[in-house]
Amino acid sequence: MRILKKENNGIVKAQIISSAPAGFEDVTDLVINPEKMDEVALEHLTLQTIPAIEEVQAQAAYWTNGEEVLYNSDDIPTIEDADGNAILDPAYTKVAAVAYVAPEPMKYRLVKKAGTDELIATKNVSQIVKAAIEFGNSLLVEFSTENILLGITQDGMTKTVRQAMTEIILALQTGSLYDAIDEIDLIPAESKDGKYITDARLQEYKQKIQDYLGA
Repeated sequence: MRILKKENNGIVKAQIISSAPAGFEDVTDLVINPEKMDEVALEHLTLQTIPAIEEVQAQAAYWTNGEEVLYNSDDIPTIEDADGNAILDPAYTKVAAVAYVAPEPMKYRLVKKAGTDELIATKNVSQIVKAAIEFGNSLLVEFSTENILLGITQDGMTKTVRQAMTEIILALQTGSLYDAIDEIDLIPAESKDGKYITDARLQEYKQKIQDYLGA
């Protein structure tokens, strides 16, 4: 099952979830801008909201009496009973440890509206996917053309650049535009050669993708 993760600019990105809501069917793992969905698509597809998750900071267990806080597990607050034995100080309460919870923004599922013909809904989604793939491939053609003009063949750098850019290339070829942005950000410094793979070129193409997505 997939969901679409909402970004600040209204773009949504696919993520995995557990189940679809009653009356809806999952359609695809897809990155789209809802504002670019045409009226026909909106007749058959819908985005269902999933509430955001607030961040929770990790917290070690501790003892407190409302004023003093004891974090060290060895500092169990005790008092002596009538026989001189150490017993837990009833004025203190132990607060359990809290695990870290990562924040998640508002999310959406892209789903087929109940009663909509499966073929129609699939066709609408296919149109969105094809547009993203065509855009991704156009960037690859542009990047490769620039490389040739820069002398990549003469420099013997074709294979080196291709290997360094493999994940970006695959993302663009499949229309996974948000993944392409993520992979651009993950290019290590040692892969930047100062001519074909540079910070300036990477940011230029990242901006082209963001512009397409409406960022």
